[in-house]
Order: sequence, then C-alpha cells, then structure tokens
Amino acid sequence: MNRPELHPACAAWPPLSNEDLQVLALDIKEKGLLEPITLTACGLLLDGRSRWDGCDIAGVEPRTVVYEG
Repeated sequence: MNRPELHPACAAWPPLSNEDLQVLALDIKEKGLLEPITLTACGLLLDGRSRWDGCDIAGVEPRTVVYEG
C-alpha cells in the first residue's frame, strides 16, 4: 500500500534513521501495530509516518484513524 502524502505538520518532523526504522519494523512484525496511524479527513498522513514505513517493511497492513479535532 502506498503511503499517503504527508500533511505539513507531519513533514516537519525528521524521518527515522534507517537503523531505527528497521528496529521499528521488527517490533511491528513481532507485536503488531500498537497505535493506529492518523490521517486527515482528506487522506493526508498527519501522524505516524515512521509507523507507516515500518508496517511496509514488516509486511503488516497499517491501521488508520481519521483525525476529527
């Protein structure tokens, strides 16, 4: 599944290093995705870029919620 376009608030945070992303992916593979990824109502990725990428690496379908605030 392709990662959604980043919301500017999400894009403001630096991405994880490749090493840290691999550690996160392994954790997701072993335990599953513990916190859902937050999207805006129009489908932009608001929070969880690293979790999305970790799911992609681990072969786990990302769970998402829509921000309603």
